[in-house]
Amino acid sequence: MTIRETVHTVARQTMKPRPEPAKRVRATSERKLHNVDVVIDRCGAERIDSGVMALHRNGSLTDSDLHAAERFYADYALAVHGARDSEKTGGGGSPDSMGVAVIHASAALTDAIEAVGSYGKAILVAFVVDGLSLAKIAQSRGENRQVLTGIVISTIKRLSDHYYAVDNRPRFPMKRARSVQKQLASLKA
Repeated sequence: MTIRETVHTVARQTMKPRPEPAKRVRATSERKLHNVDVVIDRCGAERIDSGVMALHRNGSLTDSDLHAAERFYADYALAVHGARDSEKTGGGGSPDSMGVAVIHASAALTDAIEAVGSYGKAILVAFVVDGLSLAKIAQSRGENRQVLTGIVISTIKRLSDHYYAVDNRPRFPMKRARSVQKQLASLKA
């Protein structure tokens, strides 16, 4: 008998048969404490869109407000988290496409933050991005929940107005805009 055959024979003798599917050992209660749901529950985070969707369902936010909140979330995720994963690309396209997308998202996020202010940014990040409830935000800031609800709604509406203005601004350069204005002025005269 060779060494290889001896090793295989010993291995077969020491191996235990696999348990039947019905007899498989379930996770212990200690192991369940390390589950992802439990960790998220410890952090106090909820579903990301639960608060925004609740305000939309009860009529406090319109469809455009909901889209603005989703756009802020997408810009924030790409600008902040995409910058960390800049080596990853979406599969196709040029290798620089992810970097360009991160730059555009960063610029859009900066413009949105300028539109809502630093307090609005803090509220939006806690409510839209982190998914915290209004009660938890109000408790952590020491504010009234009803007042905070009004602040969140007005901040999201201001964000919606900002994105509407960004989407509807002229797409051609100012030099061309001035020449168009001159042509219109000459037609009126």
